[in-house]
Amino acid sequence: HFETEGSYSIFTNNLNSIGSSQNNNSFTEVNASTQMFLALRSSLKYRSKKGLMFGLDYRRIDPNYKSMGVYFINNDLENLTFATGFRLLKKKCGLKGVSGSNATT
Repeated sequence: HFETEGSYSIFTNNLNSIGSSQNNNSFTEVNASTQMFLALRSSLKYRSKKGLMFGLDYRRIDPNYKSMGVYFINNDLENLTFATGFRLLKKKCGLKGVSGSNATT
């Protein structure tokens, strides 16, 4: 099972700013005060018929990432998590282990 979601925020602080950024596109006009940031989350999980599970999650949020729809959001982080687990007693009981690493840029 693979799942991913992402968001790209583009904010222009000063519409009257002179100069143009090198990243011109038809979606929005950019100038020297335009900032662009990325937030991304992806996961890859495998479940066998015998009850074994392996998973890998990756999350990255650029420094100074902003969202207009959220009051508070963590930014400047990168997280990689590995999870494994299995089912016991005819799938009535389960054990799961998670190991992860966090990094800030």
